[in-house]
Formats: sequence, structure tokens, C-alpha cells
Amino acid sequence: MNKKLFSLLLATLLFYTTVFASRNTVIISTLSNNVVCDPSTEFTIYGPNIWSARWQTAFDTTQTPGQIFEYTAGIVVTQSDSVLYYRRLSSDYSDTSNWYKVRYMPKPIVTNLTSYSMCNGANTQLTLTANAPCTFSFLPVTTINGTTGASAGTGAQINQVLNNSSSNSTGGIVYRITATAIDGGCVSIAKDITYTVLPKPQITNITAQNVCSGALLSIPLTASVPSNFSWTNQSMSSGITGAKDSSGATMLIKLLNASNVTNGTAVYAVEASSITGSCKSNAVNFTITVRALPTISSFAGDTICSGLVNEQVYFQNSIYSNIVWTQIQSQGLVGAQSGTGFVMRQSLVNNSTTTYGFVNYLIKLTTVSGSCISDSLPLKLYVAPTP
Repeated sequence: MNKKLFSLLLATLLFYTTVFASRNTVIISTLSNNVVCDPSTEFTIYGPNIWSARWQTAFDTTQTPGQIFEYTAGIVVTQSDSVLYYRRLSSDYSDTSNWYKVRYMPKPIVTNLTSYSMCNGANTQLTLTANAPCTFSFLPVTTINGTTGASAGTGAQINQVLNNSSSNSTGGIVYRITATAIDGGCVSIAKDITYTVLPKPQITNITAQNVCSGALLSIPLTASVPSNFSWTNQSMSSGITGAKDSSGATMLIKLLNASNVTNGTAVYAVEASSITGSCKSNAVNFTITVRALPTISSFAGDTICSGLVNEQVYFQNSIYSNIVWTQIQSQGLVGAQSGTGFVMRQSLVNNSTTTYGFVNYLIKLTTVSGSCISDSLPLKLYVAPTP
């Protein structure tokens, strides 16, 4: 055989062998799982640099042989799109058996609001959401006014009890949220969510109270932050009546003690609810002592003889008290006067020899302890006729 012809045949065989081998070359890429997470991402496909081989798409035929740098800016990615890259062996021949598929995936977007609020000691109970199925991770990046209880974690729920140590200042935690798409593994841009922790109000002016039976008790209520108030009766000792549950900025309470000897008590629980956020305070219990009103339990005699100065009326009262009597009406006699003390000494003269005269008094008692004043008690004193 002609050596020139043999050389030509050998060259031709080597050429087609090389072409055939290059058509089945394994493609290597810098992409992970062949996914691009951002339409403006730069990526690279590597292949054998043989002659004029290059990678070609329907919208880009300018790559240099052997590798491709693809910029997809301007492509609107509204869903998962795929692009096929064919290896082109020459200017006229596209190697359809050797191709590379790139999948374009939009980055997920966290769709939660940027801020939430809660009361001190409550649970965040925040459900994380995105515009596509995702897994989530969260990390506290900022602490406001010493708020505690936040920690890093994963999952679609942030269930953490946050505590604000202040009773009048707002606290909070800033969480940084990252979403990773289940389909494609693309990671979102981190989103910061601020969780404001409102203070729990503290009632500042409730103390034990003392009040006389039947008197109106008025207690203005205050708290560490502007609040609405409510109060509830918890218990009453025997003989105390008039307790009612109510609400408002001032407690108006009128309690009655049926006893004229023993003091009674009523226990109330007061709660504050902050105007901002409706955060409830701890209930504060306090006791109201209802003092008994004094009364005249007995007196020695209600009839005296005319003109005798040694005739005396002794008052025995239920509680040690100061006593005042006031003469308001008399008939058929003279000498009636107002006065004070436990003993009434008066020289009353009845000028009639046949008819009893009388004098009406009103007696008022004021307890030495507590200054509780009884209602004015009537006393009618008869004066016998002069024989």
C-alpha cells in the first residue's frame, strides 16, 4: 500500500476517534446539583478544550472553546426554569449527545412581618413563613434592655418565653431569620424580626386600709405604666356586707359592719392591665378593716325626780368612746342642757304636780380609737311631777 495513502487513512481514523471520544467526555461543573439560586449568579461549566468546541445555548453563542461564563442578568425567574447547554464541536455541528442542564431557582423570601409584640413572660409563638416550602433557622442578634429567654434554633416555630425585667420600660429581641428552600436548597436573604417585649405593670399604691362602717372608701389606683384597673372581693369576715367587684381608676367602696363591738375585714384583689398591649399585672391582695360603730348598750334609768341634782343617767357604750348629748326638745320642765361625758348630771324642774314632763336628747358617740362616729341616738328623759 502506498505510504502516503496509509498515512492519510491513519490520520482520518485518529480524527474520528478523537471526535467520538470528545463527544462522550464527562462534564465537570462548579455548580452544586446544577442549580443557580440567583438569576444574576456567575457560574462556570468546564469541558475539554478541543479545537473549536464550546458550549452553546439558544440565547448565547459567544463562549470561548472549552468553558462557559454565563451571566443571566435580565432573565426574570418566576419559577423553576431549566436551560440546556449543548457542546458544540465545530461551527456547524452541535453535539446533542453531550449536554449540560442548569436549573434556575429563585431565592426564597421570608414573608413574616418585621415586628411583633408580646407581654413580659409570654411565649413568642411565632410561625415562620416564606413564599416557597423552606426550612428555617433563627438567631438572636440584638437584646433590648436586658431581655432574656432568646436562643438560636431551627424549625418553622419560634416558641420562646421572653422576660423583661423592667416594670416600666420596653424590652425586646431582634431575631435574624434565614430560609432554605426545600426544592433546590437556595438560601434566602436574612431577614431581621424585632420582637418587642412590653413591661408587665406593677401596682404601686395599694396598702392595708382602715375605714369606719358605712363610710365611703376612695382609693386612687396607680401603676408603673398607664393602665386600666379592676378589683375583686376575695373574702369577708362575718358581719361585713356591701363588697362588690368593679373597675376604674379609683376604688369606691362602702362596707357595713353589722357589729357594734367587733371590727371586721374584707380582702380585695386588684389587677392592672396596661393600656399599651393589655399586659396584666400580678394580682395584689390587700385587706380593708371595717371598724364597728359604737352604740349605747344601756343607761341607768330614764325617769328622774324634779329638781334633784343627784339624779344621774349613766351611759354604757359598746366601744370606748367620747359621748356628746344635745338637748333638742323639752316639755313641762326647765333646766335641760347639752353636755358631754359618760354621766349626765342635770337638775331638771317639773313645775306640775300632776303631769310628767320630758326632755329629748340626741346622743353622739365617737370612738377613741379610729374616730368612728355613730349615728345620733335619741334619748327621752322623763321628769316626775313635784308632789
